[in-house]
Amino acid sequence: MGFTLVEGRNYCKLDNAYSNGSGKSSIFNGICFALTGETAQGISTGIENIFSDPDDCWVELTFMADGNEFILRRYKTPKPDLKV
Repeated sequence: MGFTLVEGRNYCKLDNAYSNGSGKSSIFNGICFALTGETAQGISTGIENIFSDPDDCWVELTFMADGNEFILRRYKTPKPDLKV
């Protein structure tokens, strides 16, 4: 087992922050949402995909456990729906 570095860089010249707003927290929010139906901050409603149809939003998490591959896909619906 090793380590993973999550580093973000914000190249916006109008922003003095070097790494704020670069998406680091979004990775962990996506993992939490896939597993629990809530973000790391406990948010489960009002979640939107700002890059496409707001109602067409899901998170997919693929992982290995005990030599088996699992794929979780959680959809944004009135109540977050999980497909395994």
